[in-house]
Amino acid sequence: MKKFLYITTILLSISVIVFGHLHWKSKISTASVSANDDITEDSDANVNESEVEETESKRNLETLTQNLPKEAASIIIDSFNKGEQLDLAFIGSEAQTKGSTPWPELVEEGLKEAYGPELFTVHNYNFGDEFSIRAIRTDDMDSIINDQPDIVILEPFLLNDNGEVNINHTIDSIRIIKRRMVEENEEVIFMVQPPHPIHEPGLYATQINALKEYAEETDTTYLNHWDNWPDVTDEEIKQYILEDISGPNDEGNKLWAEYIVNYFTGS
Repeated sequence: MKKFLYITTILLSISVIVFGHLHWKSKISTASVSANDDITEDSDANVNESEVEETESKRNLETLTQNLPKEAASIIIDSFNKGEQLDLAFIGSEAQTKGSTPWPELVEEGLKEAYGPELFTVHNYNFGDEFSIRAIRTDDMDSIINDQPDIVILEPFLLNDNGEVNINHTIDSIRIIKRRMVEENEEVIFMVQPPHPIHEPGLYATQINALKEYAEETDTTYLNHWDNWPDVTDEEIKQYILEDISGPNDEGNKLWAEYIVNYFTGS
């Protein structure tokens, strides 16, 4: 009888040990699976979040650049994605320096707000009251071209040339600047824009039309910021121009800058 009880006790002890081991092993396995599931879920969440951010960034860039020519949009998106800077050069007359905050400075603020502070480096090159046919031969113009800006927006001295330089010579000056820019940097984005409007422009209006025709004939982007101003036949436009008509006043600078910023930000 004692022997039977002894054997029974041993068997029960062995059973308890085996059952306990199997139960422990099962819990470890379950915990391991649960942990792996958590890791997988976290990993999937991170991947999905990254994909969403990338898609959203791409969508935002496409919206911001929707007004631009394909080449300009491409270089902006590519530079943004690579974290590279773009040199944007405004070239024109003294009108680019008028007012307490000239329009190129307002444009720079708008671009930085839309694209972030690192993408665009804005340079404002003004040639005062110089004629176009002289400006193209200056050391300053040589220096700008040698710097190889990525995007150039030229205001081609039309108001300076008004009544002094034949419009054909002004257009020839534009052709020379563009040709030299492309020779130095074949990927340069070259655009033109008129100077500021004035009340009842007369001959000046004829020059503006010639500039538009040049842009159409050469497939050059024409930034017609005059659309943002009051009509040139309306006395109201005088409220946006300095009395000596040499450039925009503070309110005129806002109108000019607003057009450029909207163009570059898909508005």
